[in-house]
Amino acid sequence: MNDKHRIGYILPFFRRHNTIKLLVLLLVVVVFSKKAKAQQALQVGDSIPKTLWDLKLQTFNHPQGKSNISLQDYKSKLIILDFWSTWCGACVQAIPELKQLQKQFSDRLLILPITADSPEQLNKAKAKNAKLAALDLFTVLDKQQLKAYFPHQLVPHLVWISPEGRYLGATLLEYANAHTIHQILSGRSVQWYQKKDEDAFNPKQLSLHQYLKIDSSQYVLPFIDGQSASSGMVLEADSTLRYYIINASMAQLYAIATQMQGIPYEEKRRKIKLQDTLRYQYHQAAGYQQEWLRKYGISYERRLPKGTSIATRNALLLADLNRHFRLKGEIVAQETPVWLLKQSSTTTAATLKEGLSLASWIAALNKNPAFPWVLNETTLSAKTFLPRPEGQQSLAALQVLLQPLGLYLEPATRTLPTFILEENHHQNHLNTLSKP
Repeated sequence: MNDKHRIGYILPFFRRHNTIKLLVLLLVVVVFSKKAKAQQALQVGDSIPKTLWDLKLQTFNHPQGKSNISLQDYKSKLIILDFWSTWCGACVQAIPELKQLQKQFSDRLLILPITADSPEQLNKAKAKNAKLAALDLFTVLDKQQLKAYFPHQLVPHLVWISPEGRYLGATLLEYANAHTIHQILSGRSVQWYQKKDEDAFNPKQLSLHQYLKIDSSQYVLPFIDGQSASSGMVLEADSTLRYYIINASMAQLYAIATQMQGIPYEEKRRKIKLQDTLRYQYHQAAGYQQEWLRKYGISYERRLPKGTSIATRNALLLADLNRHFRLKGEIVAQETPVWLLKQSSTTTAATLKEGLSLASWIAALNKNPAFPWVLNETTLSAKTFLPRPEGQQSLAALQVLLQPLGLYLEPATRTLPTFILEENHHQNHLNTLSKP
């Protein structure tokens, strides 16, 4: 049957069934509108279309009082679109650094904040957050237009447009630095992790095993590209609990598993005896954190009986980690050199009105690799202020700082819980013997 006969055959059917006819037409419209939307999303290397250059963008708190701007106004500059939100702590924290970069490269760079928040939400956030209010923030207000060109689900989300008008890609905040900007402005190519989260899944609705297509008997899972770090518990239809952790470091997982949230992070309270110590925890010397995570990041998922205690859940996590990585991670009580913060009978520390809180002061010393672990053995309130210890690099210097307040540090030894992580050579030997 040719096309003409097909149409002639179908038309009487539509005349008799106007409702079906209308539904089919609506379906066609929806399909074509979805295709048009999909076609609008730009790919890395695409030239920015004229429609995007000319797009009128509503502004909030523009420094020159403009109510609208367009990207066309900044053509020939390196443009970074900074998609952010007031509820995103990392976004807000990065604003001062981004403003400094804008100042440093002012003639050749535009960092343009983009938010889906309303003016009312912005003003409310500024009223609640003194740091945000002090930033004198200018931003573009846009819910969908720019996001259609650069689809994403999670913020922060940085979109890079070259001075030549090409879409270079999307990244996380850590790539917004002077080195990367210099590279692009010098015409050199950059190697970076492309942020792609438009297809991110909801782990509350879909299990990690289903998404990764990995058997549920494997509990320790790889880094999941496009997903933000998260964890949670889901009560399944069969009344089991599904416990999941996405994109964590080994240090984070062992901190949870040992129920010692801080100790596995503290260099003075841990002993990492691995051939590859880099895989345990990210350090700036390792380069960009996202690239480190792609190599060393870990996910985890396990089904548990309903009512499983936190202690049991964490014990299972510890056993699973040790077995999977052929390691032995445990908390061991060890004799540890310490400094004890003590007070004399005439202490006046409570009268100090500025400096660091007692907890922050001790934390600052414990971060200093030149000092042993510091323990508080005073009866002072946690709200007590102590002089800032910056620049004090010896016990004698700290004693001079504390003496006027009737405080002092006493070297001693204490038995403290210590996290030890080492290769499990016994397990590795057994695995070798079991091989045919």
